Amino acid sequence: MKLFIYIFLCCSLLAKSQKLIVYGKITDKETSKPLASVIIKYELKNTISNANGEYFIVIDNLKTQIQFILSGYAPLSKTINTDKDSIRLNVKMELSTIELNPVNISSTKKVDTVFGTWKFGVADYEFYNDKLILLTFEYTSKKEKIILTDESQKIISIFQLPEKAERLFKDYLGYINVICEKSIFRITIDNKSILHLGALPTIEYKQRIMPCIDTVENNIYFSNYQKDYPEFTYYAFNTKDTTYAPIRKVYDKEALASYNMEYYFLNTRDKLTARQLAQEYKMDYHRVAAIMSGVTNSMFYTPLYAPLVVINDTICIFDHYSNAIFKYSKNNELLDSISINYNHPKSWKEWKHKLIVDDISKEVYALYQKNGFYYLKKLNLKTGEIVSTFKLSSQYVSQIKIKNGYVYYIYRPLESLQQRFVYKELISNY
Repeated sequence: MKLFIYIFLCCSLLAKSQKLIVYGKITDKETSKPLASVIIKYELKNTISNANGEYFIVIDNLKTQIQFILSGYAPLSKTINTDKDSIRLNVKMELSTIELNPVNISSTKKVDTVFGTWKFGVADYEFYNDKLILLTFEYTSKKEKIILTDESQKIISIFQLPEKAERLFKDYLGYINVICEKSIFRITIDNKSILHLGALPTIEYKQRIMPCIDTVENNIYFSNYQKDYPEFTYYAFNTKDTTYAPIRKVYDKEALASYNMEYYFLNTRDKLTARQLAQEYKMDYHRVAAIMSGVTNSMFYTPLYAPLVVINDTICIFDHYSNAIFKYSKNNELLDSISINYNHPKSWKEWKHKLIVDDISKEVYALYQKNGFYYLKKLNLKTGEIVSTFKLSSQYVSQIKIKNGYVYYIYRPLESLQQRFVYKELISNY
């Protein structure tokens, strides 16, 4: 019923345009059962059928070709040529028994739907063993929920949030938490796969847990990173003797010099104010002056990005400002430093200042973007060089994560009434 309401509304909106609405139901030719997650390709766009096999699309031309693709079924193509505003196109698909050429299979990208429904969109997600925890929202009711789902897209458990959520956050202990506007909730799942949410002390959690990154034996690694300051230090906290030691200081030399110069651009009265505030709060007056001038809110200011990643008990710091990967032992001794230049591409805008680590294999990928498409470039941690590149199939995706050789992301096709779905692609190197 909701599908027809959507179609009626779209027809009303497009009645005076040359666009065409195509809708219908996709079923198995032999059993007449509805087929979900069928990929519908049209005009360089794509969407998928819902759980009832229903779909609808808006096309720009009254004459075009639509393709229907589903793993295990023979691809189907339909040509549209009409002068109507909307048409119903029901499709019956046949199981495929044709053995495909293996060369073509390896060279063809396959995009799989991990989770998607017409009822609500996905804002964020995290992996939980072989399941997914989703942060979802409904456009109509504005309700946000936490959902536990399995690989077959079956919803196992739902929990409605008491307040507006910002994102999911997996802490260094491996717990998945919901960061809300005023509160933080920890997600726990019992042996029956039922979701439970427990409130955490927000201030203490942000101060003591969120700065922590990972652990190796007795050491907890954390930093004093602040987004509005171009310098921070990594530390190791020893849980046995409760001591901590600095590992490495990261800073952008040019940005720090520019940041400190802000004090000298202030008038005499503001300089005095900056010194008084610095004395009161026991801060560097250069920093107070930069906060007063608002330099960190400028489009020319980029927060530092130099992540720490633990790989097989080796602590790797990707210092993009020293152009090197620094490797430390579990005893916090410097083992090696490897030069890098992937952070200085020919077009500096392409580098998105982000590294993504495969949850399982611990392979590290640098993220780039060009013409709306994201590129994953795999790094060789022994040489610091890029060894392969993978281009994602869809433009302007979000929440990119990698697990066991697959890249996951959230995507909503442009000019589509589809909600935000979670997709995955097998990373093939070229």
